[in-house]
Amino acid sequence: MDLRKLRHMAVLADEKNFSQAARLVHLTQPALSRSIQSLENDLGVRLFERGKDGVELTNIGKVILGRARKLLVDLNSLNQDVRLFARGEAGDLAFGTGPFMATSHLPEILAQLISERPHVRVDVEINNWQYLLERLLEDRIEFFVADIRAIQPDERITISSLGCQPAGFMVRAGHPLAQRTSIERAAEILEYPLIAIRMRGVTRDWMCEFFELSGVDHVKCAVVSDSPRLLEAICLDSDAVMYCAFSSFQERISAGEIVPLENIMPIKSFFRSSASFLFQEGRFPRYLSGSLKGCGARCIPKRLLEGKSRQPGACARC
Repeated sequence: MDLRKLRHMAVLADEKNFSQAARLVHLTQPALSRSIQSLENDLGVRLFERGKDGVELTNIGKVILGRARKLLVDLNSLNQDVRLFARGEAGDLAFGTGPFMATSHLPEILAQLISERPHVRVDVEINNWQYLLERLLEDRIEFFVADIRAIQPDERITISSLGCQPAGFMVRAGHPLAQRTSIERAAEILEYPLIAIRMRGVTRDWMCEFFELSGVDHVKCAVVSDSPRLLEAICLDSDAVMYCAFSSFQERISAGEIVPLENIMPIKSFFRSSASFLFQEGRFPRYLSGSLKGCGARCIPKRLLEGKSRQPGACARC
């Protein structure tokens, strides 16, 4: 069926006049009349009743017009989607991230993405890097963001640093340690329950060295979780000392509700973790260049925005 004829039918039904309808569809009146007659022949029914005052739809014509309008709306939507896809402004984007990134920089990135490309449909999976790596290699996601220090080199994937994320110890406002003007010994922190984001090998080693302990098994945490929001709730409602990336709690810190202890410790009490961006070799994900420029890390290398890569490492600013 010729959709142009259905469009001609819809315009004629609205105008009820061949002359006015012909002008709107940029045809001569005889050409429009032939188009309507051809459509009636194709369908085997009369669509319009002709009279002195114009034309009116027949009963079957009203039924067909209802279906025709739905087809025309779908066609217009399809044409719009094709144009948006061609310009890179529409499509589906599936990716993964760990819980930390999901609560720190991801909301800012996604807010900018949907603002710049409102027709892009985003599907985010939050899980550990082992699961996300499998999903990437199965082509279920286009990329994922993770701390890659535990990931072995793999020629099938490209890894680019998103920058360094300072992490350290924090307590609620009003906590006994927050009332102190200084903390001389790291061991004083361990007098309170320690809650922490799940730590990888390098972080555990640093923690052990920081507390001057003989082995990683001696760093005992009351709660370990992948969820910064869970740790935040515990920190705010107890005397626990929380270890996590500062960027996950910027609003609370700015409001004075959570206090970083590194401000009152004479020794370096924070550790820089490195979040990285992983995608299949030679397949830089769509849609992301502009949005990544707005990432809260402010440490995204230019080579990443240009789709280039190198071996993992600390960003130049850190």
